[in-house]
Amino acid sequence: AMTYAGARGPTAVQMAKVMHFDLPSNRLDALIGAAMAALDKLDQTNKAANDPYLVLQVANAVWIQDGLPIERDYAKLVKEQYRASIDNIDFTGGPNAREQAAAKINAWCAAHTHDKIKDLISKDDLDDYTALVLVNAVYFYSQWADSFAQSATRDEPFTLADGKKNDVPMMHNASTLPYAQDNNLQIVSLPYCSKRLAMVVILPAKPDGVIDIAAHLQAKDLQTALAKLRPTLVEISLPRFSFHANYRLDSTLKDMGMTDAFHPFKADLTGISHVKPPLYLQHVVHEAFIEVNEKGTEAAAATGLIARGLGTDNPPPPPSFIADHPFLFLIRDSQTGAILFLGRVMNPKSIHQTMGTP
Repeated sequence: AMTYAGARGPTAVQMAKVMHFDLPSNRLDALIGAAMAALDKLDQTNKAANDPYLVLQVANAVWIQDGLPIERDYAKLVKEQYRASIDNIDFTGGPNAREQAAAKINAWCAAHTHDKIKDLISKDDLDDYTALVLVNAVYFYSQWADSFAQSATRDEPFTLADGKKNDVPMMHNASTLPYAQDNNLQIVSLPYCSKRLAMVVILPAKPDGVIDIAAHLQAKDLQTALAKLRPTLVEISLPRFSFHANYRLDSTLKDMGMTDAFHPFKADLTGISHVKPPLYLQHVVHEAFIEVNEKGTEAAAATGLIARGLGTDNPPPPPSFIADHPFLFLIRDSQTGAILFLGRVMNPKSIHQTMGTP
């Protein structure tokens, strides 16, 4: 979106199509309305939560080759509207300069992610033709409203999509949670201590079902599924995992139709700079970190909810939500509907993943 703010002509058209930006007559209003709404929602969540057990940090930056002039309106927009930085850096001064440039970008990432993301850029990602690098870093950690007892965690088999099994630390709890199920999947929402944020876990009936669900998941389908959630006493088993992944999005964005922005002779980023030869994108890099474990606030760790409803009337046993095979998760702000993270867990033991494309 920050790059789109400086894109013009076919480059902007391709970006708008790939990123689904609306384009009414006032293009700046479209930009702020379509792209900035998400950041505004994140700010609302952070400010409203005011919670010492919640850390949600999103940072954006644009790095431009040292000496290239930047359009004043663009610099103002990035700093004021995107809460982002735009800085000059030397990509073309040889190996030492590129190593220093990578170190500077990585230090920025570390400072904005509690040192969880420290090696986003390698000097080998840069060369003498690098003109523009767009960086997005996300860090999230929160405690559950109703924690999992560490004493209940035990190693149990997790069935991979190919049928193989791994033993993973499986957490256990029973609580009244928003829950729904049908013949194909189960959905449960686990609130964090802020109560505004929750992790929604989508568990297909079959171990290989997550691939098909992820491929066809659309916003309207997700909204329909979430609308079916009802408070239910649920026995839940969820693997403990720490997820750390980085992605090179160049080929992904090109395959989706955003080709001109990466072409040295077709890119029109004159809204950023009118320098000759013109700017073009070389790398789009994204790295994210999330940790899921038993921890929760002491007040929310009371066991009263576990026994609730289990009286003398012999009600039917609560449904079991056993995430012992691949599942989708999303972290969502319940008040605004903003989805802060969306991912899938294929193997809880894959602590760090480095991939060319997501």
